[in-house]
Amino acid sequence: MKTRISALILTALALVLCFTACEATEEHTHTEIIDAAVEPTCTAAGKTEGKHCSVCNTVIVAKTEVKALGHTEAIDAAVAPTCTEAGKTEGKHCSVCNTVIVAQTEIKATGHTEVIDPAIAPTCTAVGKTEGKYCSECGEEFAVSETVAALGHTEVTDNAVPATCYGTGKTEGKHCSICNAVLVAQTTVPRLAHTEVIDKAVPATETSTGLTEGKHCSVCGTVIIHQQVIDKIVPTTTDIPYGKVTTSQTVIETNHLKLNIAENVYIPSGLTETIDLVTSVMEEVSGMKFEGNPKYAPKLLNVQVTKPTNGSELGAAYAYAGGMLLSSGDLVDLFALIHESSHSLQYNQSRWSYCTWVMEGISTYTTYKTQKYISENHPELISAVGNVNQSIGNYNISNYDALYEHTPEYWMENQFTYSGNGNYSIGFRFMWYLDEVYGDYTKWIYEYENANPYYLANKTSDRLEIEEQISAFKLAYGDDVFEKFYPWLKANRAVFDEYITLDLREVDNYVFFPMCAYSEINYSLYADKAFIYNDLCIEIDAGRHYISDYKGYSTDGMAMTVDRGIKFELYGKNGTLLRSGTSSMEEIPLDGVCTIKLVGEGTFRMLTIKGYDSYHN
Repeated sequence: MKTRISALILTALALVLCFTACEATEEHTHTEIIDAAVEPTCTAAGKTEGKHCSVCNTVIVAKTEVKALGHTEAIDAAVAPTCTEAGKTEGKHCSVCNTVIVAQTEIKATGHTEVIDPAIAPTCTAVGKTEGKYCSECGEEFAVSETVAALGHTEVTDNAVPATCYGTGKTEGKHCSICNAVLVAQTTVPRLAHTEVIDKAVPATETSTGLTEGKHCSVCGTVIIHQQVIDKIVPTTTDIPYGKVTTSQTVIETNHLKLNIAENVYIPSGLTETIDLVTSVMEEVSGMKFEGNPKYAPKLLNVQVTKPTNGSELGAAYAYAGGMLLSSGDLVDLFALIHESSHSLQYNQSRWSYCTWVMEGISTYTTYKTQKYISENHPELISAVGNVNQSIGNYNISNYDALYEHTPEYWMENQFTYSGNGNYSIGFRFMWYLDEVYGDYTKWIYEYENANPYYLANKTSDRLEIEEQISAFKLAYGDDVFEKFYPWLKANRAVFDEYITLDLREVDNYVFFPMCAYSEINYSLYADKAFIYNDLCIEIDAGRHYISDYKGYSTDGMAMTVDRGIKFELYGKNGTLLRSGTSSMEEIPLDGVCTIKLVGEGTFRMLTIKGYDSYHN
């Protein structure tokens, strides 16, 4: 401590000595020392350079203060946050001294935004992929979508369709049952040529018309060359009891038919009136009109009535556009006339031709409805138009399981053999189904004709392709019209397995004619259930004259058989009672009998009249 104080005293003495020395000098010369300048900073003031005497410390050049510079701001840019990293707000600092002026604050990471790439199912030809996931912001994948191989086609064979004379065929093809892609295309097989049959010319005379030679196909029935009427026919007939017999070619006109009748044909009394009633009933039950479409419908249907040469009164019967062919017996039993007229009714609405079960279906069902209407409203004409059970029994099906093995569309192209009348039986039921379910079994004719008029089709054949036939029904009744048919048929099968009881109680006189078959042995009234009667008079005199005066057969030995327990009375000419009794299944002689009366009210299943000589020469 003493040493430090001594040093200070020595220093002070030195300064005093220096000062004293500087003043004692005559020129007063200082020993200069530069006081270095101090640079100002952002926050601290500086000083200018100065000088002083190192001996006496006299300030030679005084220092002056220099103001502080202040900060030079620089912006610290904001940093946006990412999915996984935090960001920062904008800040400021001094670019000179790095002092933080505005501090940056942290912004939290945003987190991932997940997006799903949906899975895509593979198809027969295109690959698929599994579901994937990724972040829509940064693209990071969480689940990688992987490729799924294409499935490949499931092959199904499209059966070949044989060509016919009424339609083209198709080769075998293949398609995928999953995506319906055509794997092997079916190609069209040209339509076969018609099998021509000549319809012989009928020579005209001065009093009768004739026909030009025509042609038709024996396979499909298409008329290739229509027969034309040459001259007007002058009716010439000979009267016999209850009718007439033509002595030359004869014409009879009804409201809708022009009958060109051959020589030596029996014409029952009241035939014109009966046919007019029948055709008007046909129009009512079917909704179709004989006038039909004016582009197709003739004023009168041309009906050729031939006389068979085999001794029978029955022969060929078929319809064609504008007319039909019948045999002599078809004027006594009008069943064939109604059936073929039903075809002509359809032709008069549209000339398009369909498959067998469609064409025969509409004809058989129209015939059935006509017979049913007449049996209920004009039962006295049952003998002329046929028993309604004739239609039901004629179109029986022996194996329904075989039917259900294939779709209705299949049977359009294939023959159904489990029936006495093949595809007729299918069509009969299908038209009944349309009538019951949709209330209209002929709508398809008009719907397709409107969509595709035949007269504008410019085709060489009126036969529609099966696909077009199917489309006609779907157009009229909906896409499920065929699918609903079999369920309906299964639920209503009993309708077609049971015969109908016929009510003859309102009939006073029932006229009979023998069946015009090859043997012509007997005539029968029959029903599976029964005929109901009340004092029913069966007029057999007309039939007797038909047999004897027209056919030339003997009527000796005619007899009747009827169910047991039926009370009867037999009357001769002028109403003379010849015999009465109660049947016991024996043959009851009918010699001299003109009228059979079933007395009182009752029922019977069968009444048969037989014994006239059908083999008379």
